[in-house]
Amino acid sequence: MSALPRRATRSSSLIALALLALGTAGCSANGRPGEQHSWAKAGVPAFEALYSASSVTIDMKARRDGLDVHGTLQIGRGKECRAEVTSGRGGEVRVIRTADGTAYIQVDEAQIRSGGGNRPRQRVEADVRLFAGRWLKADPSAPMTRQIVQYCDIRKLIPADHTEIEEVDLTGTVTGDGRRIRFAAKEDGVMMRVFVNRGENPTVHKIEQIGGERPMSAVFSDFGEPIQVGHPPADEVLTPDEIRTLYRDSVADLARSESG
Repeated sequence: MSALPRRATRSSSLIALALLALGTAGCSANGRPGEQHSWAKAGVPAFEALYSASSVTIDMKARRDGLDVHGTLQIGRGKECRAEVTSGRGGEVRVIRTADGTAYIQVDEAQIRSGGGNRPRQRVEADVRLFAGRWLKADPSAPMTRQIVQYCDIRKLIPADHTEIEEVDLTGTVTGDGRRIRFAAKEDGVMMRVFVNRGENPTVHKIEQIGGERPMSAVFSDFGEPIQVGHPPADEVLTPDEIRTLYRDSVADLARSESG
């Protein structure tokens, strides 16, 4: 995995920073294109400011297994969260978590069909009928639920200390429009870049990886904006018990139809 140069011999991945960077807005001021700034004076305070955000929106794009994936993630300092991710095959997954910690997951028909794998066609069609477009109330004990909602928890995305950030050793250059400072490092043919908004209170604007097997970008915005997340209408929600019952009955119906 490509990384930024650091004063220590260990490396600090910007891919990790893309998941960790959460922020608050800072005023922006124009600078002279080409003007240089140290990471210690611009990068570190930018990330420290981001860590204190009450909320943030992250627009991410990535390429995984030859397919383009993009999504939007809104995270609040509390438990509230909203995420929408579109896979390279066209399917969409939506996740919401309310202030009381209840999580819901919704997948559309395209996502169910694209994830069908080697399942029998009848099984895929049954899943489409049962679950497409329905909100599934997540079982908090399920490993998949924990994996999905971990990205909705600021406390899990931000490290306990800032050692990884503080040890980066780079000099940044003001961009042509004078609004941001660009820090860049190249390793093994992969370019990693961080764009920091200039001003008295610098903040991270964008993180990107160019090249390599997993190119990606993350743009941060709407810092401190309220996140409105509520429970879906009850008639659009399936509880874990209802999901298990529907699935069990569906499997039994398919078995009977095949034996008949």
